[in-house]
Amino acid sequence: MKFLIISVIALICISFTDSNQGRPCPSCSNDWTPVCGICNTTKRYKTFQNQCLFRAYNCHNPHDVHTKVHDGECEEGIKKG
Repeated sequence: MKFLIISVIALICISFTDSNQGRPCPSCSNDWTPVCGICNTTKRYKTFQNQCLFRAYNCHNPHDVHTKVHDGECEEGIKKG
């Protein structure tokens, strides 16, 4: 029974660790090939300078993750983050 409790606690602790732990976030160029993303929590749209910077943002901000909507800038009239 103790083993089961310890196993469950260990599993919970592992699930809360940062998924990028041990892997560095990407280094990106400043080229302009925009990507539109939406915040998974606030549902606000944000234009990222390029795909690499989009991935780097998600890597550095695990509690503010965005999902890619499409290539190109977010459309006018949509709130940008």
